[in-house]
Amino acid sequence: MKLVLSVERPWIIGTAAFSAILCCLPTGMIAACLAVYGDNLAEKGDDIKAERAYTNAKLVNAIGITLGLIMYGFLILIALAEVIPDEYLMD
Repeated sequence: MKLVLSVERPWIIGTAAFSAILCCLPTGMIAACLAVYGDNLAEKGDDIKAERAYTNAKLVNAIGITLGLIMYGFLILIALAEVIPDEYLMD
């Protein structure tokens, strides 16, 4: 017998893993936990709480990716500041 869920199960685990590995580890792990929690709730039939867990996982994922991009931007700026010779900088 195949279980049919009334909640569409978004593919958040992959983006959570991407966020955890490349961007921000704590937010990626939280997003993955929320996505698994949403899967468990959806299997139990609690659609409202499952949708809420998926929405929270997407939000935490977006925050983690944004923080990671900001961090990489700052790292690039710091690397460029060390590479550019002082004579090209304005006093």
